[in-house]
Amino acid sequence: MIYLTALLFLAGLGIEFAGLLGMGWSWIIGGAAITLIGGVFWGIAPRGNEMEH
Repeated sequence: MIYLTALLFLAGLGIEFAGLLGMGWSWIIGGAAITLIGGVFWGIAPRGNEMEH
């Protein structure tokens, strides 16, 4: 789950960067939304080692 959320976060950053390079505002907004969703999932995703402490 952690790897999936990290991949989602990085994909959002890539899409947002493509928007900044000239693809348009829809790419920027879409990339920012994907990055935000990935960050939220990163925060709520269970991590094996942290649950034991």
